[in-house]
Amino acid sequence: MKKPTTSSEQRIALRTPDAARAIGVSVRQLQRLIASRELPSLRIGKIRLIRREALEKFVARLEKSTAE
Repeated sequence: MKKPTTSSEQRIALRTPDAARAIGVSVRQLQRLIASRELPSLRIGKIRLIRREALEKFVARLEKSTAE
């Protein structure tokens, strides 16, 4: 029996390095966005997670603001 794949494309929440890579910014820049509350995140123990949906909404807001 095959193990299910756990690629970042299938996850609904990503760890900080994966989320940064997904939107093309540095981990430090992503941490700044989280600290400024521009990008919501959640914490489970010591792990910081960012929902894929939050990343998509963030990028859509950026696209909208640069299009105006």
